[in-house]
Amino acid sequence: MPPVICGDFNASRRRLADATVHLWQRLSEHHSYTLLPSNGKTYPSFWPQYTLDFVLLPPGFHVHSEHVLKTTLSDHRPVLVHFEVPAITFANG
Repeated sequence: MPPVICGDFNASRRRLADATVHLWQRLSEHHSYTLLPSNGKTYPSFWPQYTLDFVLLPPGFHVHSEHVLKTTLSDHRPVLVHFEVPAITFANG
C-alpha cells in the first residue's frame, strides 16, 4: 500500500520548493495522489496568507472531510483530514 504523506512543506501550491516539486511530480506521474487541503490557508496561523501544509493521499483512499483548523497554538494551522483506507485482500497460501 502506498504511503500517506503529510507535513509542513514550507512551499505553497503555486511556488513549490525544488524538493517538493520533485516529490509532487513523481507522485502525480506515477500514483495519482490527492493533494489536500483543496482550499484554506495554513500560514501564518494568526492571519493565514499561504498554504504550506499538505496531506497527500494515495489513490483508492476516500476523503470524508477536510478542514484547516482555526488555532494559533503553532505558527501553522493544522490540516485535519478524515479518510477511509481501502480494504486489503490477502491471498490464501
